[in-house]
Amino acid sequence: MNSKLSLVWLVILGSAVASSDSEGTDFVFSFVRNADPNPNVPNQVLSITVLNGGSTNSCNLTVTYRETFEGPVSYKSVMVAPLSAVDIPIPSFYGFAYATVGGVQNQFLAHETLYAQSSCPVTVLANNYDNQTLQGETFTVFPKTFGGYAFSFSLPPVMMMEQYQQVTFLPTQGSANVNLRIPEIQASHQFAINDINGTSYIALKSSTKSQSITYHITSDAPIQIVAGVTCSGAIINSCDHICYMPQYIASAECYYDNVMRDDHVTELLDNQLYADISGSCQSAQTVILNNGNAAQENSVSGQQPSEPLVFDGSTAGAFYVEATTAAVHVSKYFDGSVRAIGSYITTVPSISQMISSSSYFYTRDPNSVMTISCSRMACSTIYMDGTLVFGTNFTYHGKLNIGSESYYVLAQTVVDPGFHTLSFREEAANKQYAYYIRSADNRYAYTGQINVPNVNITIPPTTTPGPTTTAKTVIPITQSTVKPMTTAKVVTTDKPITQATAKPMTTAKVVTTSKPITQATAKPMTTAKVVTTDKPITTQSPKSTTSANKGSPATSPSAATTKNIITTSPSKAPPASSSTIAPPPSSGTTKT
Repeated sequence: MNSKLSLVWLVILGSAVASSDSEGTDFVFSFVRNADPNPNVPNQVLSITVLNGGSTNSCNLTVTYRETFEGPVSYKSVMVAPLSAVDIPIPSFYGFAYATVGGVQNQFLAHETLYAQSSCPVTVLANNYDNQTLQGETFTVFPKTFGGYAFSFSLPPVMMMEQYQQVTFLPTQGSANVNLRIPEIQASHQFAINDINGTSYIALKSSTKSQSITYHITSDAPIQIVAGVTCSGAIINSCDHICYMPQYIASAECYYDNVMRDDHVTELLDNQLYADISGSCQSAQTVILNNGNAAQENSVSGQQPSEPLVFDGSTAGAFYVEATTAAVHVSKYFDGSVRAIGSYITTVPSISQMISSSSYFYTRDPNSVMTISCSRMACSTIYMDGTLVFGTNFTYHGKLNIGSESYYVLAQTVVDPGFHTLSFREEAANKQYAYYIRSADNRYAYTGQINVPNVNITIPPTTTPGPTTTAKTVIPITQSTVKPMTTAKVVTTDKPITQATAKPMTTAKVVTTSKPITQATAKPMTTAKVVTTDKPITTQSPKSTTSANKGSPATSPSAATTKNIITTSPSKAPPASSSTIAPPPSSGTTKT
């Protein structure tokens, strides 16, 4: 990044205030492990990357860890200068194979947890790579402020014997009593975690490798989760490690009425994603996949196993996941056996989690890909390293009309590895965007800066004859009010649904968010400086690219079906053109 652009960022950013909730000062995390059957793991390279993109001053970050498995607690401090990233090595034993049997493991609690504290808001990435196969994963470490009370998510199958799905439970406020339920194996566990003992985790071996596993977790205090698969995707001899931090469910209850809009915008590269609702929902709920030209209804249960959802007829085009009766956790899963060796999993944030100010990210490899979902105004005015994103040399995935706003999904190749910025040069309303980063060979992918999960639940009023009106009560989902879902017919069309046929959705509703979109200003930055530590720490120089109101929870179970309902619009939009496409002068209109 040249000095002129750095000066622009200093003006844009201002003081040391986080521009997104995913920046923070207090972190707890771990690694998904199974690199080797003993603590000596020469092939496993672990590290964290710390990014300072929101402060005019250097941030002092301290990592709490152990040098050896049985060693005492140690501390490592670094200074992360503005507009820079610093890599901090983590001892390889944090990646060795603790698990030898399935079930909840609790004998190594204090020896798998890492903590980090910073003097000013930073972004932290955790890296786990095999220096022989060059495969592995990078995931966003969310700060403790992302802790929640209810989680529901699914993990893909394990592809090899002696490999595992692993879920680690991290306390964020001292201690917590955790309940875990796994529908696939009809298992449940209750256990306590605390800051002294660290964490607990569950490891499932490959006896269930033909199916995905769904995890429903509740806690009496905020916790965070690290989840992954040690051998995913691709053929057995080339399977890849995947890992991420699932986010908490924004609302742990489900409703009979359409009392919310929980929309998640993305593109589907490999035709697989998971959509999970709270385990407290006793009846199946409808989750819709919509590409603006077709709306596919899917029955999702909080009581039965989940499998990846497949959007029939859609490959790489833009689409969104819509839920109106229950908040949904959405994750994108890339299976390397489909197109390449690499594999990854990452969260698809909701529109309410989109940010509206400048942000920053990091790429490990040349020619990584930044995929952004953005409102019309954000796409029109956002710059990556000083170059307009919606200008030239980008991949256009499509446009979606959601409520009264138009959203675009674009992908931009990031030529040089290192520290990068996303910024606005003009003030404007309705600037919303979210993004994720992946390597060109799909070895890793991680969620960019976002806000915490949230959803507005609104109870529509019902008018009655006479001088008064009464508020309508949300009707609980019970046996008497909801019929079991049955097999649905699939409506076929004469034309396939493709990226080129994107068209405004026909069932759009107004999107509500948890807080107003403000013109937040990000903070100034300059160059990096590293404090000497007991292990080498590398500094990455900046790079530039060249080109509730609650209703009654559900109480009666109803079986979920796995059939899809596909509806299409009567006509098709013209194909998307090349990379010179620009946003229209006005936003899309709502259709009912």
